Amino acid sequence: MYLKRIDMQGFKSFANKTTIEFTRDITCIVGPNGSGKSNIADAIRWVLGEQSVKNLRGNKMEDIIFSGTKDRKALGFAEVTIVFDNESKMIPIDFLEVEVKRRLFRNGDSEYFINNTKCRFKDVRDLFFDTGIGKNGYSIVSQGKIDEILINKPEERRAIFEEASGISKFKSKRMEAERKLNNTDKNLIRLNDIIQEIKSQEEILKVESETAKKYQELFDEIKKSDIYSAAKFLYNSKEKVEKLQLEIAELEEKQIIKSNSYENINEDMEQLSKSIKEIESQIMINQKSELDRTNKENEYRNQMNLNSEKLSSLENEKKKLLLELEVHKSEIIENENSIKDLKSKLAIELLEYDEMTSSNDVYIGKLDEIKLEISTLESNRFTLDGELSSLQEEASSLEIKLRTLVSIISEKQSRLDGVVKQRELLEKNEDEIKNSIIGIENKIDELNLKIAEETEKASKSVESLNDKKLKFNSLLENLNELNNKCRSFINQRDFLSNMEDNFDGYYKSVKSFMLKTKKEKLFDSSLKGTVADLISVDEQYETAISVALGNSLQNIVVDTDSSAKEMISYLKKHNLGRVTFLPLNTIKGYKIDINTDSNQGIIGIASELVQFKSEYSNIINSILGRIIIVDNIDSASKVSKQYGQKYRVISLEGDVINVGGSLTGGSIKTNSNLLFRKNQLTKINADIKTIEAEIALIESEKDELKLEIESLISVQELNSEKLYELEKSIEKYKNNVVLLNNNSSNNDKYLKEYIVEIEDSKLFIEKSNLERIGLEQSIAKLRIEVDDANEKVRDNQANLNELREKLQTNLDANTKEMIGLNDVKNSIQTKRDSIDRLNSFNKSLEDKNSLLNAQIQENIQNFTDLEELNKQLVINYGTFKNEITDFTIENNDLISKKEAKFDELSSFQSKIKLINSELLEIDRDLNKAKFSIEKDEFKKDDIINSLINNYDYYIMDKDLLALIEDKPSLSMTNKQLKTEINNLGAVNLAAPEAYKQVCERLEFNLNQYNDLVEAKGKLQKLIKEIDSSMRAQFKESFEQINEYFKEIFKIFFDGGNANMEIAEGEDILTAGIEIKAQPPGKKLQTISLLSGGERALTAVAILFALLKTRPAPFCLLDEIDSALDEANILRYISYLRTFEDIQFAIITHRKTAMEVADVLYGVTMEEMGVSKIISMKLEN
Repeated sequence: MYLKRIDMQGFKSFANKTTIEFTRDITCIVGPNGSGKSNIADAIRWVLGEQSVKNLRGNKMEDIIFSGTKDRKALGFAEVTIVFDNESKMIPIDFLEVEVKRRLFRNGDSEYFINNTKCRFKDVRDLFFDTGIGKNGYSIVSQGKIDEILINKPEERRAIFEEASGISKFKSKRMEAERKLNNTDKNLIRLNDIIQEIKSQEEILKVESETAKKYQELFDEIKKSDIYSAAKFLYNSKEKVEKLQLEIAELEEKQIIKSNSYENINEDMEQLSKSIKEIESQIMINQKSELDRTNKENEYRNQMNLNSEKLSSLENEKKKLLLELEVHKSEIIENENSIKDLKSKLAIELLEYDEMTSSNDVYIGKLDEIKLEISTLESNRFTLDGELSSLQEEASSLEIKLRTLVSIISEKQSRLDGVVKQRELLEKNEDEIKNSIIGIENKIDELNLKIAEETEKASKSVESLNDKKLKFNSLLENLNELNNKCRSFINQRDFLSNMEDNFDGYYKSVKSFMLKTKKEKLFDSSLKGTVADLISVDEQYETAISVALGNSLQNIVVDTDSSAKEMISYLKKHNLGRVTFLPLNTIKGYKIDINTDSNQGIIGIASELVQFKSEYSNIINSILGRIIIVDNIDSASKVSKQYGQKYRVISLEGDVINVGGSLTGGSIKTNSNLLFRKNQLTKINADIKTIEAEIALIESEKDELKLEIESLISVQELNSEKLYELEKSIEKYKNNVVLLNNNSSNNDKYLKEYIVEIEDSKLFIEKSNLERIGLEQSIAKLRIEVDDANEKVRDNQANLNELREKLQTNLDANTKEMIGLNDVKNSIQTKRDSIDRLNSFNKSLEDKNSLLNAQIQENIQNFTDLEELNKQLVINYGTFKNEITDFTIENNDLISKKEAKFDELSSFQSKIKLINSELLEIDRDLNKAKFSIEKDEFKKDDIINSLINNYDYYIMDKDLLALIEDKPSLSMTNKQLKTEINNLGAVNLAAPEAYKQVCERLEFNLNQYNDLVEAKGKLQKLIKEIDSSMRAQFKESFEQINEYFKEIFKIFFDGGNANMEIAEGEDILTAGIEIKAQPPGKKLQTISLLSGGERALTAVAILFALLKTRPAPFCLLDEIDSALDEANILRYISYLRTFEDIQFAIITHRKTAMEVADVLYGVTMEEMGVSKIISMKLEN
């Protein structure tokens, strides 16, 4: 595994997208102070998950985003991508190349990606556990990291050694296990509270459940008794109805015989009526003929007079036509003269147009010449621009060098000025350190307050979670209740739908006919349905309309009387009984016109209170159009009297005042009629939709509540993590206070180093100023050449501009010429149009003349024809006068025959009256039998509906016999059973289900409690196992690091001794690490007592010992050589070369360190405030 590439954009001073490629060799990054080279190390730290702004050398995280310069705007985000070669599979994911990306926006939003897949910070952190890479790793080492090793307390040095020993991953697992253990303890407390609460509910529900079961047993006995009684009645009713139906069949047979007699006499009467009509018709014909002849006689007389007038009119018309013909001929001659004049002018304008076209061609030629000259100049301009660009590039290159040199001089001068001021700053630094310590202590206090707030939030979150769980359980109970209610409605709907589909409640004949034709798919197009099917009515008018329609509800509507006849034949053929059909083409509806606004209780005409398709209006009006609906029986009496008892009047309760004044009333079984069933089905469907909507709403609320509960659980986990992070931050701030105290003691060391740096800087500035003067002279010379080139470009541009003006002038002139040309062209077209129009007009006049000549000839012919016609009229007039006398004699004979036929017709009418009386008697007997059947049907419906409403039980005809034979054995009478139920008092029917759910909840929570107890034991065992593994591994690795440290120390110091020790008497997992060193000629002492150079070299020895024990895949060393002299740098570089399996990248400004590099990157600021990378690959 090795580092392949890093991409930066918007990170600190790297505003532009910058890529640095790394090889397996040593890469060195150099550049003047302030150029941004250490920002590369910060970028790598940041992308690998660094969260400390201080470690990134900032005050707040937003500081890492490019903040802009005087010439550039600030960017809105920073992004760094780091790419590793993973052929060795050191990173535990199945990719040969691993790309980690981190992005930060100004609003604080942060994103992590692994191989372009969005992930969490934790995923990035876990990816690099025990690789030496990461927050506590030793793969990125800066001067600050060296200081931490040297200055920190013994117990604070542990992190880097833990990473090198490979126990960081174990430590992370241990912390995760401890966090889970804490959460488990809290959950156990919460679960115990819930269990106690459920147990108290269980005791109450147990008693209620037993009462409910007792109630159910008694209820089931009553149900069995009621079902048996209902089955017995329905079975007996069925036999009774069958007898009545036989009686009806006999009466219908008699009715048919009488009807046939009626029809035979009717046919004779029709024949007689036909004869009378024929005689009357002949009389009418003769009278009409007589009248026609009289009219003809008068007509001929008038026609002869009229023809004389027409002859005179034709003579006048002929004179007028001849005059109009002469006028047209005169106009044609005048138009031909105008055409000759226009053709003459047109010839002149055509010559003028040809001349102007030739002139325009000359202009176009001039324009082409000017365009060619412009093209030549533009080509020359391109060559001049190239020469100018080349000179400007050369000048720009020298100016960049000059700016770079000036920048370096400026930086050196700034550094020099800074060193001079640093001495003064160091003196003030002591006060600043004290202030910083006070500030950090204040932050520690703030963090303690935050811990208290987070603890309080966690407590409230637990309360909220418990409330929401109770609400969730309540919603589940409501949902079960609604589901049960919905199922009950669906069962009712299915039962009623089944009755509708089977035509239950209809007469047997209607039912049989509808079912049979539906099954055999007969009369589909012509059969529209029963009246009950085709109308709908509001619930308030249901009783009144049902009474108004009566048996008409079962009438069947068909398209034509022919279809009705076919269906009657079908009924006879299959012996299905009699049915009334209502053909749409023969029935003419009539609706009475009354004042419904008279405030006498009138609600409206019955046909207006029902809804139906417009095509059935005649049918509905024929049945209901003469019936008035009123509010009550008193209003019905008044309205009936007001209209002379001519109309039926029905109250909303179903009381009727018939035509003639008779009254019909009493109780009505509304729930058994066809309209009630239809409305009930509609209402149940609406109720189902309402309940389903309520269920959907509660389901939605339940899902939302579930998400809220899950969210609150996540919040509790986050709160635990936050508390841990806050406690960690407090510990970190305490460490910073110690670090600041140590920094104060280091100030003297840096003063001596600054004096040496001042002398070096002065020599460098003097040398660089000489180089700057040479560059300025070269640039001045190039600027003269650039000015000459610019002059040539300007001359070329002036010529180009002159030609373009000339081109525009010619274009304007050409435009004017074209406008004149178009004017002449338009004038030519206008004259041609005028010639065509005059020719067309002349043709029109000639056509009119032809027409006039034809009209004159027609006039002459008409005159001749009229003279001939008058002669014939005189002859016809005499003939018609004789015919009138003959018709008068014939009519007198026909009138005598008609009177004899009328006497015969009167005899037939007496016979018809007698048969009608007999048929009425049969109808009364039929209605009586049908009423008895209907009465039984109503009672049957009451019983069925009672079973549905009370027991949700649907009794079917096929089950009746079985139910009667299976007579239930009851413990007591029906009345006693009901008394027992009343004695039970209020019963919670939901108690058994609730008790079952509570028991299930109790069992579930007890299982959860036991699971948590078991999980707690496992976590405690896991923590012990992790501690044991970490102790063994840390001890082994620490001893190995110590051996390598001793070895490397002796190499670096040409002798001496060094040792690392774990504090005695403390746990190896928390004990501090003491580092002691004894350079040659000195006694063994802690590293804090060594000189600055010795301490730095010792720290490098520790770093190399760590790398040797557990090599990191790559190592970035950021100016760790700044405190070393040349001799020690050589030792450091020489030993670094021995690590052949580690990829090194070094940030430095020491020449000796640069010499070791295989690839060299320079960091510079061509543009102030923006870093840029320059690369160079070195050989040998």
